[in-house]
Amino acid sequence: MAEQNQLTDRFTKAVDQLDRAGADHLQARLGGIYALERLSLDSPRDYSTITEVLSAFIRSAAPRPQVDGLPEACPDRPPTFDVQAALTVLGRRGPGPNRQVRPGFYDVNSVDLSQTCLRHVDFLGADFSRANFRQADLTKARLIGVDLIGALFVGANLSGVDFAGSDLGSALLTDTDLGGANLTDSLHTEETMIDGARTDEATTGAWWR
Repeated sequence: MAEQNQLTDRFTKAVDQLDRAGADHLQARLGGIYALERLSLDSPRDYSTITEVLSAFIRSAAPRPQVDGLPEACPDRPPTFDVQAALTVLGRRGPGPNRQVRPGFYDVNSVDLSQTCLRHVDFLGADFSRANFRQADLTKARLIGVDLIGALFVGANLSGVDFAGSDLGSALLTDTDLGGANLTDSLHTEETMIDGARTDEATTGAWWR
């Protein structure tokens, strides 16, 4: 009981830190994010709850589309340090072999994630529909079974990304680097744009070649 009370207290304090808005409290929010990561390691049964909290933080802290829900309307600027940190924590924890994954496990749809650094992240089963990944670096990211409907990847580095089974319907992959990417069994529509996308001999499942 004492141990559970301690874990609950740690969780409450970390969430309180996330709720401290404003530039003056950036360090507090970063502390809360990394405290939740530590807690997810110490208390695996709280992993799903912590994932939902961090996903909600990203949805509330990152800019959202402002014109007709189009990701192009998002301000084209690097992410704030706290949003980048929350994404990094979610991506490096990943679902893992002993953690259950359901569709939309990470719900981070319709947010501006342009210029984020998401190398080697694992977002298996995530919902990134209509997200803006313009000029983001997703080198060797694991995006298996991810909802990427309407997502914007213009100018992004997608080399070595595993898109197996993901839904790229209406996604914009214009001017992206898809060298070594795995697009096997990924879904696409006539509105999926691949103009200027660069592939190489290691790219698999490229339906337009």
